[in-house]
Amino acid sequence: MKLNKENIGSALKEGSDDAYFYVYKHYFPFMCKHINGMIHDFDKAEDIAQKTIVNLWKKKEQIKPDQNIFNYLMTAAHNNCLNFIRDEGRRHKKHEAASEEIDKMHMPDYTAEQELLLKVNQILDQESEERQTIFRLNRFEGFTFVEISKRLDIPLNKVKYNVAMVMEKMYEHLGDYLTILILILINVLLFSPKFILLV
Repeated sequence: MKLNKENIGSALKEGSDDAYFYVYKHYFPFMCKHINGMIHDFDKAEDIAQKTIVNLWKKKEQIKPDQNIFNYLMTAAHNNCLNFIRDEGRRHKKHEAASEEIDKMHMPDYTAEQELLLKVNQILDQESEERQTIFRLNRFEGFTFVEISKRLDIPLNKVKYNVAMVMEKMYEHLGDYLTILILILINVLLFSPKFILLV
């Protein structure tokens, strides 16, 4: 069945992977553009758009066959962006408090950071080798989706899909706050020999 805006709702409801890729190909760019216009940070815009699509996928059984998926996603992305803007101040305060607590501990050899990184790696170990590679290239080494697509010779939408699936598990097991904190610590330790041993 050829997918289009009329039947995409039914296809998503049935759990079609092709429908999921269709959403990324046709709707994801519009979502990112709209969100980026609100927060002026394209990386965060992509994260919010990804999470919005993942949430739709998780609730696919509730989709109405004739539902306008594009309008739904754009509205959901807009609302999620507003929530992000509202929560950003709270997250910033939490990050400052967490950093202060870590500084107070004076733990040698990055004990706290290693513990968090181990939790991330435990989640990644449950994924396929390809998905681990894609996620590490994007989140640990800073490659863009397009660069990963060219580097691994795989479709761009497949790259986005795999990153989104891992991020969903991060949110599920660690929560939004811990995920952000862990990614910050990963960036800090990126060139540390101890970090290389962990990954």
